[in-house]
Order: sequence, then structure tokens, then C-alpha cells
Amino acid sequence: MIQNNASVVVLIVNWNGIEDTIECVNSICDSNFKDFELYIIDNNSQESDSKTLKKQFGSNDKICLRFYDKNYGFTKAHIKIFKEELITKKFEWLLLLNNDVTIDINCISNLISHANTNHLDITSSKMINYFKRSEMDNAGHRVISTGEIIPIGSGQNVDEFD
Repeated sequence: MIQNNASVVVLIVNWNGIEDTIECVNSICDSNFKDFELYIIDNNSQESDSKTLKKQFGSNDKICLRFYDKNYGFTKAHIKIFKEELITKKFEWLLLLNNDVTIDINCISNLISHANTNHLDITSSKMINYFKRSEMDNAGHRVISTGEIIPIGSGQNVDEFD
């Protein structure tokens, strides 16, 4: 059973990506931040994904598994879980993660500290290339006047973005 009123609710959507999802969830559970509730939303994956999620995480009291009967996509799955369950919960922060990321041991603590220190309501972390750990994926995005979204720092050295 999931705990009540953790300070951080983490949402991960899985759709036929069980290996990535397991790695992502393990990185969260291994982080130094422990005051979280984690929702894994399965968007009607193959049956083997559902079975694996139940086997891997079904007995973890910090993790809530939800299995949808169709693929709602990333955004609609988040809206659905929020309306069905999170709207009545008390939490300070909501962390949305793609299932194909792993987080640093200090990631959640650092995000919260940065947000609190700078009086922010929303923040983002730098994204490091999974296969080239010294290279940035991005440090956010810039929207230009044409509406095009340009990643900031893509391909650059991670040390240039703190």
C-alpha cells in the first residue's frame, strides 16, 4: 500500500518499455531522497510488461501501479492519474519523468533545494546523454518566434551547464 502525503509524487508512464522503466524506478528508489510516492502508469503495454511490473514493484509500499486499458499517451495518462487520484492528495512537488531516464542519487534533493532557494514553482534538471555521459542532451528548451523548440546545450560538455 502506498504511503499517504509524501512531499514528492513521481509519475512515470510505461508503454512497452519495461527495461527502461525498471532502470528508471530503481534509480529513484536508490536516490538519497526518500519522502516520495511513485506512480507507475502502464499505458496498455504487452502483458509481459504488466506481469513484470507487478513482480518487480508490486510489494513496494512507495510504489503504486496503475494499468490502463488503452494507450492514453504521455500527457493524457498524466491528466487521467491526476484527476483520478492525485487531485485529493497532499504533496509539495510533482516530478514527471520519462521512463527512459535514470536520475542521479542527488537529483530530487537538488531540484527541491534549487526551487526552494529561488522561490520557484517549477524547475527542470539538465539532461545528460545516456550513452555519452560527458555530453548534454539539453539544459532546457528555447522557443523561437516561429514556434520551433530548440534544445539548449545539446551536444555540449556537461560541465558547461550547472
